[in-house]
Amino acid sequence: AYQVLWQLEGGEQKLLRFVVAESTAPRDADVLAFRKRLILWLAGTLLLMLLVQLTIVRFGLQPLRRLAERISRIEAGEASDLGQDWPREVEPLVDNLEALLRGEQQRRERTRNTLADIAHSLKTPLAVLRSADLAAPDYAGLQREQLDRMEEVVQWHLQRAVGGNHRLLQRVA
Repeated sequence: AYQVLWQLEGGEQKLLRFVVAESTAPRDADVLAFRKRLILWLAGTLLLMLLVQLTIVRFGLQPLRRLAERISRIEAGEASDLGQDWPREVEPLVDNLEALLRGEQQRRERTRNTLADIAHSLKTPLAVLRSADLAAPDYAGLQREQLDRMEEVVQWHLQRAVGGNHRLLQRVA
């Protein structure tokens, strides 16, 4: 609707109202078509963003998958260390794992050496007992002496193992 003040020939003014009526169907169809295109574009953009995000996560987590594979190879005995050339985001984790592996290797070496020391320390008394004459009158004393020596060796190694430098086993005042 549009109002107009119309001036007639005699100078008189008359108020006129022009009303135009039109169907809203074409406009509604345009809005519906726009909404459909908008939903299609938004869905496509969402799908594209999800694909990009999955790709980023896949490539971003690849060093961790590689690290898990290296750890599996170490567990299987195929490798002894994690290697080099890690991204800087993963380097602190790799350094800590390397320190843990080195500590474990050192503990294993100490255990191997301790077992070798025990075996060597026990071989001499066993050899003495094996070579001794069972019918000798001092065999019982020799046997007791060698058994005491073996017990001392075992006790000494046990005390050394318990009183080692393990942080959790240190005495507290």
